[in-house]
Amino acid sequence: MDLGLASSRNRIIMAAKSMVHFLVDVSESMDGLAGVEGTGSKLDIVKSMIVTHVCQRKLTSKTFEVAVTSFGDRNTSNHMQTEDGYDNINQIVKMDVPDQNFTQEILKMNYSGSGVANNESTIAALMVTFDAMIKAKANYKYNRIMVMVTDGES
Repeated sequence: MDLGLASSRNRIIMAAKSMVHFLVDVSESMDGLAGVEGTGSKLDIVKSMIVTHVCQRKLTSKTFEVAVTSFGDRNTSNHMQTEDGYDNINQIVKMDVPDQNFTQEILKMNYSGSGVANNESTIAALMVTFDAMIKAKANYKYNRIMVMVTDGES
C-alpha cells in the first residue's frame, strides 16, 4: 500500500537548503587537452561543468549557495593564508547565492602554469574548503556538499 510518503520525502530532500563548494585543481596538468576531440583543456571542461551545474540548481532551488576554491594556483587568497602551509589556494567565489558575476568569475579561472600543486597542497586545500563550509552559515541547517575536481596528475 502506497501512502505517498516516498514522493513527499523526495520533495523535502530536494527543497532542503544546500551549499556546494567546488574545489578545483588549476595546476599545470589541467591545461592538457581533453574531451572527445581533444579541443578543450581539462580546466575548460571543469569550468563548463560548474557553470552548467550552478545554472541548473539555480532554476530548481531558491536556497542554493555555491563557492569555488582553486588549488595549485599562483595566487593565495583564503581565510587561512596567514598560517603556514595554506599557500597557492585561492578562494575565487565565496559562499553565497550565485549572482550575475558568478559565471564571469568562473570563466576567468586559469591554470597556474607553475605546477605548484602537490599532495601537501591538495590536503591543505581540502582543509581550507572544509573549514570554510563549516564557518559559512554555521548556525543554519544546510546540506553541505564538497566537490573536488582534479585530474590526479599533480
